[in-house]
Amino acid sequence: MLLSYPAELPISSQKDTIVNAIQDNQVLVIAGDTGSGKTTQIPKMCLEAGQGKKGLIGCTQPRRIAAVSVAERVAAEVQDKTRVGYKIRFRDRTTRQTLIKFMTDGVLLAETSKDRNLSRYDTIIIDEAHERSLNIDFLLGYLQTLLAVRPGLKIIISSATIDTEKFSSHFDNAPIINVSGRTYPIETEHRDCDEPDFMDSESYVDLAVREIVTLTENSPAGDMLIFMPTERDILDTVSTLQQKLSGQALVLPLFGRLHAVDQRKIFRPAKLRKIIVATNIAETSITVPGIRYVIDTGLARISRYNPRSRTTSLKVSKISRASCDQRTGRCGRTGPGHCIRLYSEENYHTRPEYTQPEIQRSNLAEVILQMISLNLGNPRNFPFIDPPSVNSVRDGHKVLLELGAITTDNTLTRRGRIMAGLPLDPSISRIIIEAAELGALKEVKVIAAGLSIQDPRIRPAEKEEKADEMHRRFKDKKSDFLGLLKIWETFHSTAKQVKSQAKLRKFCASHYLSWQRMREWLDIHEQITNLTKHNKKFQDNEKPATYEAIHQSLLSGFLRNIGQKKEKNIYRIRGNR
Repeated sequence: MLLSYPAELPISSQKDTIVNAIQDNQVLVIAGDTGSGKTTQIPKMCLEAGQGKKGLIGCTQPRRIAAVSVAERVAAEVQDKTRVGYKIRFRDRTTRQTLIKFMTDGVLLAETSKDRNLSRYDTIIIDEAHERSLNIDFLLGYLQTLLAVRPGLKIIISSATIDTEKFSSHFDNAPIINVSGRTYPIETEHRDCDEPDFMDSESYVDLAVREIVTLTENSPAGDMLIFMPTERDILDTVSTLQQKLSGQALVLPLFGRLHAVDQRKIFRPAKLRKIIVATNIAETSITVPGIRYVIDTGLARISRYNPRSRTTSLKVSKISRASCDQRTGRCGRTGPGHCIRLYSEENYHTRPEYTQPEIQRSNLAEVILQMISLNLGNPRNFPFIDPPSVNSVRDGHKVLLELGAITTDNTLTRRGRIMAGLPLDPSISRIIIEAAELGALKEVKVIAAGLSIQDPRIRPAEKEEKADEMHRRFKDKKSDFLGLLKIWETFHSTAKQVKSQAKLRKFCASHYLSWQRMREWLDIHEQITNLTKHNKKFQDNEKPATYEAIHQSLLSGFLRNIGQKKEKNIYRIRGNR
């Protein structure tokens, strides 16, 4: 293989230092600016350090498109496609000749259930560790337990915006190497766009479109990357730009569920200027050649668990400063970059420095279910970098017992195995399983998705009476859940009649429904449908479900919220609450 290092990448100048550090240490932490070349060059440096002889060099990525694109890039650089492969869900492109294996962190985590010591690897690189997803935190904890068992295993933690001291101390004060320097300077502009209704309006889509059109008309050549929080925002933006910039630019969407063939279009050379509209999938790892401009909404979908309602939501939220900086770093690779942030500089400085670890904003019942499914042991004894509280772990076990997912000796039940295969809040998974058994799946999928978002009904302070009057149209005397179903059915019947997104938005405005939340509801319902459609046990009922079937299904997921009525609006539920 050809082991050369592009001189224009800042990490190349520190190649000898990194190679020596890999040889001399079991664990190494490497941090550096976005675009410094860490993701593509560190695996090659591992080979030069003598790794890859007793096992694979495994490199994890948070997302599938990153694992695939980086593998192809490294294979091209070393001029040997047989030695560099990748494995993602449903696709394995590795052979016996493979030395460097790129994969999603979920793939490596799943391998621990069959290969407890990860004996197939002599080196593991955890890239983009700053994302602090559950999978990344599981892997960092699991790898720490392997250090004593496998003294020959090399571990490298890499990211552009990493809390280096925390990761170093987690691995017994492992040495830290900082790769400084950026290839080209980046000019950053802020816009004062922090109005109160920013999150519920379409303003960030409209503002982004306006900035893109202005740049296209007034700025020199150079591709653009726009960050949007949701798929529907992306599709709206793409549709609008294709109309406004017809013949002037190639507008492409990029998000996780997009077909692989369509994802790869962003890497192909084009005669027209490319405008790529992406979720935070493009925030890390993926380098799109030619990006000169970045437009950042400062928003992303971030999952958070609500202990009171015991549901997990995927709300559109403000990202951390570290994530803002990651997005800015996407330009300035091939020439001077220009980033326009659709939020004020003051807004930027009020954001948290790093994204809160997922373990601290997750339903621990879901975490424990994953850990049991993957044979990762008890969360109380697991070396998380930021361990959850004892009370949270205890409560998580109770929830799983109530839901019938585990037995008292912490083994999965039949339903528990199905729930472990659905990446949903366990309460929602339990509801869906029960609904499939009772012939109410079609209706309950809608309600379950509705429980995963903020209430789509809005009540502006100055128009509360008018809003209440419109909302009464969706009331059901017997059930608030059926009220949600009425909103869904009315929205869809209106969509069929008007056949125009603009008119549908007017319908939402006149009925005091959040257009943004309605679209989130549509997204989550589609995700639930996609997750269940391949299982024969999850078939939509052809006949309308009965009141009893719907509510028995819902009760199965919220047993601890069943209460005895004491007086007008007072109920007593479990724990004498």
